[in-house]
Amino acid sequence: MRYFLAFSIAVFATSYSPTLPSFYSLWLLLFLAVCGIYRRYIIVACALLGLCVGFYQGHRLVDKQLPSALESVPISVIGTVVGLPIKDQRRERFLFSVTSLAESSPTEPSLHRHLVGKTLQLSRYQHHKKMTGVPFSSADLVTVIPIATGQQWQFTVKLRRPRGFVNPAGMDYQAYLLRNNIAATGYVVSVKNAKSSPHASLERFPQQSTQQLTQQSIQKLLGESCARVIVDCLRWHIKERLSALAKRVKSDKTIGVIHALTVGDSQGIKSQQWGAFKNTGTVHLLAISGLHIGLAAVIGATIGRSIMRFLSVFKPFSVRLRVLPVVFSIGFSLMYSLLAGMSLPTQRALIMVLVYQCCVLCGYRVSPWLLLTIALSGIAILDPLSIQSAGFWLSFLAVAVLLYGFLAYRPMTVLLPYRHALQGIKAQWLLTLGLLLPSLFWLQGASISAPLINLLAIPWASFIIVPCIFILLALLSLQALWLYCFQSLILDAAIIWVFSVIDLSVSHLIDGLLYGDQIAGDFWHPSMLQPALTALILGALGITYFLSPKGIPYRGFGLLLLLPIFLPINNLPVLRATFLDVGQGTAVVVETKNHRLVYDAGRVFSQRFNAGEHIIAPYLRSVGGSIVNKVMISHSDGDHAGGLAGLLSAIEVNEGVNGAVVSGEPAETGLNVDVDIQQCYQGQHWQWDGVDFAVLWPSLDELDKAQLNSNNLSCVLLISYGSKRILLTGDIEKRAEYALLRDSRLEVSPLSQFRLPTSVDIMLVPHHGSKTSSSESLLAHLHPDYAMVTAGHNNQYRHPHPTITERYHAINTKLINTALSGAVRFSIDEQSHHWHIERWRQVNKRYWFDNVGQGLE
Repeated sequence: MRYFLAFSIAVFATSYSPTLPSFYSLWLLLFLAVCGIYRRYIIVACALLGLCVGFYQGHRLVDKQLPSALESVPISVIGTVVGLPIKDQRRERFLFSVTSLAESSPTEPSLHRHLVGKTLQLSRYQHHKKMTGVPFSSADLVTVIPIATGQQWQFTVKLRRPRGFVNPAGMDYQAYLLRNNIAATGYVVSVKNAKSSPHASLERFPQQSTQQLTQQSIQKLLGESCARVIVDCLRWHIKERLSALAKRVKSDKTIGVIHALTVGDSQGIKSQQWGAFKNTGTVHLLAISGLHIGLAAVIGATIGRSIMRFLSVFKPFSVRLRVLPVVFSIGFSLMYSLLAGMSLPTQRALIMVLVYQCCVLCGYRVSPWLLLTIALSGIAILDPLSIQSAGFWLSFLAVAVLLYGFLAYRPMTVLLPYRHALQGIKAQWLLTLGLLLPSLFWLQGASISAPLINLLAIPWASFIIVPCIFILLALLSLQALWLYCFQSLILDAAIIWVFSVIDLSVSHLIDGLLYGDQIAGDFWHPSMLQPALTALILGALGITYFLSPKGIPYRGFGLLLLLPIFLPINNLPVLRATFLDVGQGTAVVVETKNHRLVYDAGRVFSQRFNAGEHIIAPYLRSVGGSIVNKVMISHSDGDHAGGLAGLLSAIEVNEGVNGAVVSGEPAETGLNVDVDIQQCYQGQHWQWDGVDFAVLWPSLDELDKAQLNSNNLSCVLLISYGSKRILLTGDIEKRAEYALLRDSRLEVSPLSQFRLPTSVDIMLVPHHGSKTSSSESLLAHLHPDYAMVTAGHNNQYRHPHPTITERYHAINTKLINTALSGAVRFSIDEQSHHWHIERWRQVNKRYWFDNVGQGLE
């Protein structure tokens, strides 16, 4: 077991490396590993071998990414839709496996090597050009063929390298893309006419049903021996059949959960249901993981054993019959894992089932700990970046905690039903304590009601819902085999009845979770800093000692080692401003000793992802900010106000201040929230912990005139601590800049204290670096030391404009772009009075990040 553990730790350690060693140095590691085996330093040899495997996988992942020279270049690709497409009101997003390049593609020598055989993540927007090259109209939307799994298309696309936001908290999206073998992301520019495209197989059959189209696609793909696409087509076909069944029974409440439990597709779950699953700690029921795969293995083994006993009547001495339980157990587990999309928890459970059943077949007894470490090694080889995800830690630690807690468990001498109930209570107690630390670190909180609700929800899902889903999948498989004699009568009725049972069971589960969420479903977000590594290690040791078997004295004292996690940290800086990486948008968090201000909330990226809830809120919790004292939205543009609703749903906000809202602007800006938000205007000021805040713009006169656009009515905020100043400018343009300069030159003014200062340390570049802002007069007056650009990487507006970049360089201002540096944090303490600057692509550098130096423009 220790050999597998040493190997796994070494592999996973490479994912934290900022750089990769040369490929040739891997041969040296391999040579040293062989020498270690020869000298019988087995653990050292396993660790060296793990380093070799980890760095090799790192080279493979980096080389797989699209070269920078091919970004934003129109490329015509031919391939097949894989995975399960996602569709919303704006776009269709799908995975596209490239099989060849069209003749019209650029003649770049490396183009074929970097694209053919790779997987792309593409989006087809509703407003993009159609096959004929003209914009969509309402009539065109009816005739456009929707994207479906197994289709073959010829697209002209514009691509970009895998890339994500880099912030102090939140997920690493680039690592997620690489883990899923996605070589590039992009969008569809145009589609070749279906009539002349020999690869658009589904477009030739516009009148056929969905089922027939899928079968045609599968038959074609069988000839191509594309196993992945075949499995994905089956998943998509099952999903469509389930959706059709839901319409027949007139139920749309449960179909999202049924899709998640059947094919691992959770996109259809409603936001209210997601909230109930999260707050009650039952999200694991939606992820097809060890619980579900274990049930599939047990059901398969039971069926195989029953068949074995039946056939043994005819051949009582046949040794081959003993293979049946193993074969059925592995077969059921493998099929369910493939339907689930082979997620990380699914892979872990499948590896454990495979190893265990093989040992049973060979007559070996294997330790559960050995099974777990073998599964850990398998995941390390297949997915070395998985350690960067919360699912990895929660999945493996949950199994480890249960194994450790039941290590010396002796069943009580009570009746069997009560014994099972006590075991369930003990398991929930173990998971609650054992997963407390990873939940605090990865989820920034824990569910208070999870232990009690899981006692009821897990048996309900395990013994009613999941077995019925297996029965439904079996019936759908029979129906797909064209059993005409039963299909129209018995089989169809059986499918409807089983689906109705699943629908009713899932409906009761959702109702119970919603009720539990209303009563005691709050997700506990402690007001504490993200635990340090030392505190986490001490806490893990304390919980391990507390959960140790009976007989070890003073186990309760182990909980004392949890105290360092919850102790307050008083050495916070006097002033800290963090410019978060939110793409083409703005989000700034300003912190004093005891207060927090959020200036702008970024944008909404999709129905499931917005900057407020998924970038700003995790950062606030990581620095102990469960409450925001004030939110200031500079103006109502979507890239500044879009994430406000998500932020308000995740974090308690005491007060809101907003710039002007111009009539006729889109409703999705995020300002349509049930919160009292005041208008910001020149003259507002307050002081927090010795730090002064003053609003310099817009003036009340300009608000009354209403002659300026929303950009020029942005809230301009000046933050001062002694001689240190930060100026946040929103999207003001030259007209507002000249007005601010004019007011600053007035000798007598009732608002003279709310003028532009003659110098600032840090300045938010107006309007993301647009050439309509950052006038020479303004820069000459302010002469900032640092200028922050909050823009998206290779954004369509080309911000910051080269003219603006040169303008800042001319006055020796350091121009920092969040697109290149990730989040940037400026902090100052009482002793030094100097700015301490952290650029997150340097602080948290990983080998798959692009090398952008200091992140300077």
